[in-house]
Amino acid sequence: MRGLFWNIRGLNKIGRVPALVSKIRENHVDFVGVMETKKESFTPCFLRALTGNTPFSWCFKPANGSAGGIPLGVNSNIFHLTVSDILEFSISAMILDKKSGFSWKLIVVYGSPYEEGKQRFSDELHKVLENWSGPIVIGGDFNLVSLFQRKTTG
Repeated sequence: MRGLFWNIRGLNKIGRVPALVSKIRENHVDFVGVMETKKESFTPCFLRALTGNTPFSWCFKPANGSAGGIPLGVNSNIFHLTVSDILEFSISAMILDKKSGFSWKLIVVYGSPYEEGKQRFSDELHKVLENWSGPIVIGGDFNLVSLFQRKTTG
């Protein structure tokens, strides 16, 4: 199984759509999550163009103004997608492998780039994670930096 998470920083910028199409197709991905598309909607025709002849099931979180926007897609030959939650900073879906019956949760995040939103993002992520005890694949742009200081003796 192959997946792709990409902070594209605006799908409307020149060259971004062809680059995304190329990565999806060349790597034969089975699922994809794209963050910060800055798009409020996606037409079925546009989404089909991303994956070519490989059928995908899609759901998306619209951008809020010029920020955010997350499409999440899975290869519908392999998986059945059921949307669980479209929240402020994330989109999550339950994924069922059609062949094996194996269920898992796919979460795509775009954390707040602003200090005042970091706690809301963290709280949302905890809420999403605590409601499922099975396997999870999570990816995206967390917009968090954590510094660790090593203790030294001497």
